[in-house]
Amino acid sequence: MVLRTLHYRLNSADILVSIELPGSFGELLRPFLSPRFSPEQVYASEDFDPQIIYQDIKSLSHNVIYPYRLLMGSFDYMVYRMLPRQPFYITLLCEPVSRVVNTFMQIKKAENHPLHNTLVSEQLDLHSFVTHPKCKPYVENIQTKRLAGNPANEAVQFSESVLRELARIRLDEFAFFGLSEMLEESIDLLSFTFGWESNFVDQLAEDSRLRTSDLDYDIDKKVDRAIRSRNEFDLALYESALQLFKDRLKLMQSMKRRRWIIPKFSEKDLFLTLRYFFLPVGSKRYETARRIKHRLKGKRNP
Repeated sequence: MVLRTLHYRLNSADILVSIELPGSFGELLRPFLSPRFSPEQVYASEDFDPQIIYQDIKSLSHNVIYPYRLLMGSFDYMVYRMLPRQPFYITLLCEPVSRVVNTFMQIKKAENHPLHNTLVSEQLDLHSFVTHPKCKPYVENIQTKRLAGNPANEAVQFSESVLRELARIRLDEFAFFGLSEMLEESIDLLSFTFGWESNFVDQLAEDSRLRTSDLDYDIDKKVDRAIRSRNEFDLALYESALQLFKDRLKLMQSMKRRRWIIPKFSEKDLFLTLRYFFLPVGSKRYETARRIKHRLKGKRNP
């Protein structure tokens, strides 16, 4: 993956799409994102199936859809087909084994989830959930599939190699992606990317702790192997995304340090430094400006 720019400034016509991947806690970003837009500009879906969401969007009139500038829900990449303009994408990824466990626990609680009745009526445990045919869409490589944008009902299915490469390329093109395991750092990076204040960080961190505290689930080696064998694409995607995320954090921290170097010095210092380039070598003012120039560079005067 390529280290791209960390600066995106949304104008009044831009659309931002937050893809909430199952079990990745992307919905935690909602209280952070929503206040950036007026209520009539926000579309937030509570459905779990992208196809149901798309049917809902299709049923809306153009006058209703056009003002939307923030869309949040369980979309895949293909949501852009429903929108009047190409959007900017953001998302949270989650370590694949943890994501499956989170999804299992969330489905048990969410009565409106299409798999809730299956889990309850058949009394599925985690291993049964992982291996159950009906649960496959929410277990196997769902992060790769959602980012690649190749839903199961498409007439033409991507090959495995194309699916993996598409997900990798599209994630790299996202304006932002974070990691649910590093939520505070993710919010900091998201704020820096769009030029927003990093408010709600403490609240989001607490919400994350509350949501994950009751999702602790001991998994044995058999379950772990079953999950990993069904998520090879997601494991590879997460590994590369983790490294890219760390690189972006380092770049952000470097940019922040550079941003605050100059404000430490007075306007007089800066004025003299600029004059340094126009003064005769050896003059008193030249020597003064030269010393200030070295201060700005963080060097000791020889």
